[in-house]
Amino acid sequence: MYIDELELLIGDIEFDDMYNKYQKENRKLKRVKNKLRKKFIKRMIFSLSFYVMALNILFKMKYPSYDNYYSEKKLVATKEDIKEGIKVINEKLNVNLDFEDADKYLILKSIIDNQNLSESEKEVAYELFPILEDNDYYNKEFTYHSLETVDVDWSKSTDASCLGLYKRYFNIFNGYEGIIEDFLSQENDKKLNYPVLRHELIHALFSVNNITLPNSFEEGMTELLTNEYYDDNPYIEIESYPFEILYVKMLCEIVGEDNVLKAYTTGDMSILYNELKNIKKTSKDACELLNKADDFLKSQYDKNFKCDYEKYDEIFTEFDSYMQMTNKNQENYLYYRYLMDSLKSIDPYSDYLNRIKISDGLFLGEKLYFANEDKRNKQLVKNKF
Repeated sequence: MYIDELELLIGDIEFDDMYNKYQKENRKLKRVKNKLRKKFIKRMIFSLSFYVMALNILFKMKYPSYDNYYSEKKLVATKEDIKEGIKVINEKLNVNLDFEDADKYLILKSIIDNQNLSESEKEVAYELFPILEDNDYYNKEFTYHSLETVDVDWSKSTDASCLGLYKRYFNIFNGYEGIIEDFLSQENDKKLNYPVLRHELIHALFSVNNITLPNSFEEGMTELLTNEYYDDNPYIEIESYPFEILYVKMLCEIVGEDNVLKAYTTGDMSILYNELKNIKKTSKDACELLNKADDFLKSQYDKNFKCDYEKYDEIFTEFDSYMQMTNKNQENYLYYRYLMDSLKSIDPYSDYLNRIKISDGLFLGEKLYFANEDKRNKQLVKNKF
C-alpha cells in the first residue's frame, strides 16, 4: 500500500516537473514569436514608408507641383503668374490672348514647357486643343501635368498589328516607325506617324481617370475623337478599331453623346449604367451587359475568330430593346440598326465601307457626334486667332 502511494506521489511530481517545463518552454516560444512578430511589423512599416517615400519622390519628379495653374478644373494661379503664362504663349505661338482667355488657354503652356517632345510632336499636341475646348468634364490640373511630361519614343517594329502603345503609368508613348508609309512624314530622318501620335496623345489627355474603363469603350472613343477632328473622312472607320467605334456610336444613339463623353473623360462607367437603367426599368444588369459587349469585341481580334451569332444576338438584342424605348424617330433607329449589323460582319473593314457606299446617304448620312465641320482639322497656332 505504501509503495503504491509512493509511486503515485513520484508520478505526480514527475508530471508537475514536465508540466512546468512545458509551460516554461511555451513562454519562451511565445517570447520568440512576439519578437519575430514585432521585427516583422517593423520591417513592414519601414518597407512601406520607404515605398511611399519613393513613390512620392517619383511622382514629384514626374508631375512637379510648381507651375501648374489649375487645381482640378479650377484656375488657381496668381494674376502675376497668369499674365506671365499668357505672355509666353503669345510669344511662342504668335497669338494674341488676353487675361480673360487664361482659364481656357493656359493649358497650352504645358506643351511649350514639355522638355521631351520635338517641335513637330508639339505641333500635333497643339492640334488637340479643340478636343479640350469642347469638353467641360476634364481635369485641367492633371491634363496640364500630363502634357507637360508626356514623352514619345519612336522605334522599329515589324508587327503591323501594333502601331503604337501608350504606357499610362510612365506617361510615355511608344510609336513604331515604318508601318503605314502613306501616313508618315519626314523630320530629321525620323518618321512620325501623325495619326497614331494623335490617338495616343488623346489617351494622355484623360488617362488619370479612364484607367478603369473597358478597353473597347476607351479605344473606340479615343479613335472616334481622332477621326472626327482630324481624319479626311471621319465617317468611315476602316483603319483601326472599327468594331469599337461602331460600339461607341451605338451607345451615343442610346444614351446620348454627352453622357458618353462624360463617362469617357471622367472614367465613370456608372454614368452609362444609370442612363441605361433609366431607359428600361428591368432587373437586367446594365453593367453586366456592357461587360459582355466588351468581351465580345475583344474576341474579334482572335486570329481564329468566328462570329458567335447566338452570343451576338443575346447581347445586341438587349441593346436593341433599349434603343426602341428611347422614342427616337425612324431615321435614328435605322441608323442605329446599321451600326449594330455592321458589328457582326466577318470582314468589318470592307463591309463597313460597302455599307456606307450602298446606302448613299439615304439615312446613313455623314454624322458627327463630337466635332463639327468648323472645328475639324483646325490648326490652333495658324487659324485660332
